[in-house]
Amino acid sequence: MNTEKSKNEELHEVLTAYLLRTRRRRTPERYMVLDCIADCDAHFSADSLFSQLAASGRRVSLGTVYNTIELLIECGLVVEHNFGDGGRVFELAPTGHYHLICTCCGKIKEVSDGQLESLIAAKHYPSFTMRRFSLSIYGICSRCARKNKATKKTDKILSTPNIPDKKPIRNKK
Repeated sequence: MNTEKSKNEELHEVLTAYLLRTRRRRTPERYMVLDCIADCDAHFSADSLFSQLAASGRRVSLGTVYNTIELLIECGLVVEHNFGDGGRVFELAPTGHYHLICTCCGKIKEVSDGQLESLIAAKHYPSFTMRRFSLSIYGICSRCARKNKATKKTDKILSTPNIPDKKPIRNKK
């Protein structure tokens, strides 16, 4: 069986169970939005998802996209991120990865670390049951660091005063 097909079937089952449990309608548009989300390779916004649906010929209103995303967040299938750029982005509920976010260019890299995941999973908190975790690490990516280093070097060269090569003239007494 195709793993992509089984992934979508599994997502459909979770959504169906949630809709039945909360007594909500099982509309084809909700499943259409979920399938489109499952096809996303990266973080997405509601607007980009709406554009992707429209480009593929699937007719869904922007309001339905927003409402379905909110429903999928409630359901636990989608998580929301705010990486500090003022916009809301989403992704399928992640499985043990964290985000490295460059504060210069805004690039976001997903990284997995089994050792860190095990450490967090082993952590127990009184009166709290952890379902998942999200970790974001802010810093400067290697590309921006190289760029900043080159800029600082250029600024240093440009800011050094021009000193003439001649020896200073001394007054004779």
